[in-house]
Amino acid sequence: MPLEPVPRWAVALMIGGTLVAGVVGTTLLVAQANRARDRDTVARLRIDGVRTGLSLAAGTGGFVALLIAMRRQWLAERTQNSTEQDQQQRQVTELYTKAVEQLGSANAVVRLGSLYALERLAQENEDQRQTIVNILCACLRLPDDAVPEDPQADAPSSDPRMDNQVRLTAQRILMQRLSADDGNDEAWCDIDLDLSGTVLTGWTLTRGTLRHADFRRTLFTGECSFAGTTIARSLKCDGTMFSGPATFAGAAVTGAASFAGAQFADRADFAGLRFHAAAGFAGAKFHQRVSFAGSEFADGVDFAAATCGHEAAFAGARFRAAADFSEAKFDGPAEFDEARFEGPAELIDVVFGSGAHFSDTHFDAGVTFRAARFAGAVMLRGAALRQYASFDGVRFEDAAHFEHASITDGTFRNVQLAGVISFADCAFDGEPVFERWRITADEHHRARSHWPSGWRVSIRPGDAGATLVDDDGPDHA
Repeated sequence: MPLEPVPRWAVALMIGGTLVAGVVGTTLLVAQANRARDRDTVARLRIDGVRTGLSLAAGTGGFVALLIAMRRQWLAERTQNSTEQDQQQRQVTELYTKAVEQLGSANAVVRLGSLYALERLAQENEDQRQTIVNILCACLRLPDDAVPEDPQADAPSSDPRMDNQVRLTAQRILMQRLSADDGNDEAWCDIDLDLSGTVLTGWTLTRGTLRHADFRRTLFTGECSFAGTTIARSLKCDGTMFSGPATFAGAAVTGAASFAGAQFADRADFAGLRFHAAAGFAGAKFHQRVSFAGSEFADGVDFAAATCGHEAAFAGARFRAAADFSEAKFDGPAEFDEARFEGPAELIDVVFGSGAHFSDTHFDAGVTFRAARFAGAVMLRGAALRQYASFDGVRFEDAAHFEHASITDGTFRNVQLAGVISFADCAFDGEPVFERWRITADEHHRARSHWPSGWRVSIRPGDAGATLVDDDGPDHA
């Protein structure tokens, strides 16, 4: 804020106040001296009064002069500080401009030097960090052949291996400065990253703090880690390819997260990750083991048409809103033991190619398995299916276990069964519906099955299989 000059009227007021103080003080003291009875005393007191009045005026004037001197000193210091800041800003601008210009050099060594110069500027000038991060990200987004040739350069044209070192250096600066591990108390926090469409090798960012992170269509080669990192606003990984192991264990995403169409060629670890907003994995492909064990989805989550080629672990996960797994495909075991779905769960047309485990799983707001296919055994022992549970059109090609489960308003229409099924000690809240079952299990499997009270298997002459009938009603063919 600029310092306003002292108005003339204020100067005049201070001078006048000084004179008035002297005159008034002298007058009061002289008046007091006139009350004395002795003339010698009166004369002496008058002289003392005048001296005291003049001293008062001088003291007041000195105080005013001191204020003016202090103001001048403060103004001089402020001007000096402003000049030093301007010089520092000019120096930073000059260094920044020079470093950016050097990034366009055909000489890879010059470009490496410019990267380290930018790193130093960002470390010493916090207000420049986001701008410098944007430049580093832009360097990584450039194609390999985008470095311009400098006709005035003494060095020959760039060596591809040196160009790769430049890219790796830019990436390494980002990883080291954004990570808060190994006691790094000077990590760059609250940074936006736009690395969409880039190729990142051995990316490791642990316990960092980002605002927006854009990795759409990025190729991660080698191991990739975001362990313990907090992303405050949004994470975009649509169409991203992870060629090596990827871990997001212990991370937290406060804003929306999207992995639509992402591919994980190796194992993927999301264990313990907290999604505070909507999360999308629609169409994602996990070719090896994937784990969401203990993860928390505070808003809706979309796994529609996702593919898991190996084991998929959701044990202990918590879904606080709607969860959509429609048309997903699990080629390996799917583990949802002790998971909790607090919102509606849709598993429509899901293919479980191996075992499906839902033991002690809670579906608090209803679940739909309509037209799902269980090629392996399905375990729902001790599961709680509240509000509603639809198994209409489901194909049980192996064993199905509902022992000790509790099912509210369950419907089992057009079910196909080829293995053992057990409803032992299963509790139904509301009348369950069993209609038009087709049972192709052999006699041994049928004998081992345990049906709900009041239902039995009926075999008709000439039928290729069997059906489930109500003991108290007509056959449901």
